[in-house]
Amino acid sequence: MLKRLLVAVLSGGLLLGVYGTVWAMASAEEEPAYILYWVNDGRLEEAGSYLPQQIDRPRAERIWQIFTAIVPGKQLARVHEYYVSGPENEGGASVIAIDGKLREWQLSIDEKSVDLQNRLDIENLVFVLVHELGHIITLNNEQIEVDYTVCENRIELEEGCAREGSYINQFVREFWTPQMVSEAEEESAEVLHSRYRGHFLAEYAATNPAEDIAESFSIFVEEEQPEDCQVSIAEQKICFFYGFPELIILRSQIRAGVADL
Repeated sequence: MLKRLLVAVLSGGLLLGVYGTVWAMASAEEEPAYILYWVNDGRLEEAGSYLPQQIDRPRAERIWQIFTAIVPGKQLARVHEYYVSGPENEGGASVIAIDGKLREWQLSIDEKSVDLQNRLDIENLVFVLVHELGHIITLNNEQIEVDYTVCENRIELEEGCAREGSYINQFVREFWTPQMVSEAEEESAEVLHSRYRGHFLAEYAATNPAEDIAESFSIFVEEEQPEDCQVSIAEQKICFFYGFPELIILRSQIRAGVADL
């Protein structure tokens, strides 16, 4: 239950540009310190920085090592930038497509928000990183078309239109009614979570379908398969991922990586 609450607790800040960006940013008046890394075959190469002395490089690079340890090569290859910010930020992590075609992604993290003192800290970080990976898996170019002209009768997201066989297209059609999607655009996650009890695995998942599937994916990886998938719609969302053999394999790969940390 702790990990089900973690993303919701840390994500109280401003939502940025696209679905999948979860965390708070610094105020417009003050540019945060940062280090931007390019990612080449999983290795980091510094591309630029601002006030880098304010950032704990060893901790930032340890976070990246944890990410690469749990993310298999195919998915890791989608991440082309690693952006580390702080300490003005209020904490968290995000992902965003950087190429306009949803092929190349940036992982961003406020390293000051991350504790790495013990095993529980690492597991909490892993949960957040898997949530962000869930966005990349469900919103990349193989899943979403950036051409909005093909959206008729299809799920429309900020990134584009869900492909017919995409994970998120199937997820939304199974678990979100058009009314719920409309309400999510007008109401807070807290309101929807309360209104649709038993539908969401955490309050933050009620933010929108993209956050719901990413949060559900993270819990699918973290927890064991429910003995009874019909207990609630929330539990059905965990069982949803077991319908995809490639995601079962991915789950095993991530869990093996976590075990080796």
